[in-house]
Amino acid sequence: MKFLKLFGLLAFSGLMINGLVSCGSDDPEPVDEGNDPVVDPGQVDESVNHPMTSTEAGNYLDETASKVSELFNPNDQKEVIDVFNNYIERYGEYDFDGNAFNFEVGGKSMLTTMAKSFVCGLSTGDLGSLSRAANTFVRNYEISFDKIKGIYTPDTHNETWLRDPSGNDVVFLFGATEIRVQVSGGNWDFGYVDYDYDYDYDWENDTYNENYYEDHYNVSVPKNIVMTVTESGKELVKSVVETNLDIKGKTFHVKTNLHAANISLDALVDGNNSLVQESQSMYVGGTRLLTSVATLKGSNLCDVEYLSELFDEDIEDVKGKIDNVFGNGDASINLLDRVQVKIQTNKIGTLMAAGDYDEYVSGGWNSDAESNAGKFASVLNNNVKASMYFGNTSAEQAKIEWQKYFDEYYGGSGDWLVEPVMVFNDGSRFTFEEYFNEDRFANVENKFASLFYLYASLW
Repeated sequence: MKFLKLFGLLAFSGLMINGLVSCGSDDPEPVDEGNDPVVDPGQVDESVNHPMTSTEAGNYLDETASKVSELFNPNDQKEVIDVFNNYIERYGEYDFDGNAFNFEVGGKSMLTTMAKSFVCGLSTGDLGSLSRAANTFVRNYEISFDKIKGIYTPDTHNETWLRDPSGNDVVFLFGATEIRVQVSGGNWDFGYVDYDYDYDYDWENDTYNENYYEDHYNVSVPKNIVMTVTESGKELVKSVVETNLDIKGKTFHVKTNLHAANISLDALVDGNNSLVQESQSMYVGGTRLLTSVATLKGSNLCDVEYLSELFDEDIEDVKGKIDNVFGNGDASINLLDRVQVKIQTNKIGTLMAAGDYDEYVSGGWNSDAESNAGKFASVLNNNVKASMYFGNTSAEQAKIEWQKYFDEYYGGSGDWLVEPVMVFNDGSRFTFEEYFNEDRFANVENKFASLFYLYASLW
């Protein structure tokens, strides 16, 4: 069943940042909500408050990369890395015992669906509705914490997770490691329907019959989720997620606080029908490494029913509506108070439609791919504005533009795609690959790569 794979993924990765599908416990405990993100820019560095050449900017980025790498001592996070590496190597391919789960409930809505299809078919002469009525399969699923709570231990012989349904939490035990998920504070509920179809061949009548599937999901999500990872009783990771969704009021709130070794992350997202705001900050050893802030203005942004119906349509047919829903947005990223990238965008539906093209060409097939890539790049340049700054100053160091390019596989076959281009104040232009792969920036690549290679040497 698809849920079991999803459950495993959530349990061992997404839980650190996102919520686990569940519902509240009987005795909610107070939750330490942690800190709000700290995103205000730091001190302005007047020494870089002027336009630089591409070479000067490259040297500054090289220095920034060195400062980033100096923050990371692989020994600081070794215990956390070892725990998750141990899980991946030993249990990453384990499945869940399907007999321990029962997400599927009832089937009474099948009668309703068939009745509606018959009414539509008989009153309008729509033969398709009559066909769907005769070949409709509806499954109902309820996803909640009660369906998955329990203690999970590895069955090494069958490579599955065995579930003991006792207890009020979700607990994974392997070796000296415990991963525990606790929920509290009540829950909010939502439902959605997933549609699919296939065909059966009727040998007697030499024809195909359409089978129409509807999967109805009722989901309960807790307001508070706490996930901890301990090794031999020592807490290595703690993640607190506070969520709230008011479907009728069309608002939502998600707050995340994560502590893993000497790294901490605080994130906050709030939204209503006309405005969604996100902010987050990450610290390493007490030094603020990264912040991001994003705002999206539009309409019906939290209308789940409207959005569901909208994205069931062909993007080209509803791109104007999508443009109105996701009116305009802006975002900024700040690395060590040294490098800032600011982005503004609008007409997201138009962007989605322009990017929805077949990029592959082979011989004379799909000759429109190149022009479609060019059109996509043009739409991006018109509707996505991005610039790079240094030291929290207002001096623009580079603009980011878009261009088409051909990614050749062999013998003229390949994909027509788009790529970002950095345009500096001295007029020089570099693709990201060109700019960061030149010899004078090899140190930049090496410094960032060292963050991964140092860890790998310890594994």
